[in-house]
Amino acid sequence: MAGEGSKPKATVDDAYAYIRTVKSTFHNDPDKYDDFMAIMKNFKARKIDRNTCIEEVKELLKGHRDLISGFNAFLPKCLEIADWYNIEVLEAELQALLMAMQHTWSKGYRKIIFEGDNRTVESLLNGNTRNFELHNLIIEIQHWRKKFSNAIIKWSFRSTNKAADRLAKGELENNVTFVSHSTR
Repeated sequence: MAGEGSKPKATVDDAYAYIRTVKSTFHNDPDKYDDFMAIMKNFKARKIDRNTCIEEVKELLKGHRDLISGFNAFLPKCLEIADWYNIEVLEAELQALLMAMQHTWSKGYRKIIFEGDNRTVESLLNGNTRNFELHNLIIEIQHWRKKFSNAIIKWSFRSTNKAADRLAKGELENNVTFVSHSTR
């Protein structure tokens, strides 16, 4: 399945190591390992196409992020199984930023620096990377960003971001209202 995309091609040794990892992970559930091997054999024998293989593996390995990540090594970048846990974390970070923007705007601030310890957020909002799953949320944040006369979004080390650490560990007052126009 490798060969497309821009990452190093996995070797046969990588494949055998991955299969050993799957077997070890499911040592208490040999039926799952057998199901995995059946999917691989059906794909190799061309009984199922690549997309069916990927969907079946995705379903079988649900909840095993390490195995999904390992399986992605054999897929072209464009077909990798999404790590929905990371998408959910990223979405939460973006939602928090959007609420912070709305709140600071409502308080009259127009020049502001938003610091966060998630490099992906900074990269997405500064135009260095893209994420199509969260495109609408990113567009909404960009809309709010333009309302400020100066809004800088920058990354900082978690250990130096005391304000975010305090907010993450505390509770918001119930009388604070935030507006989100996201339909998700």
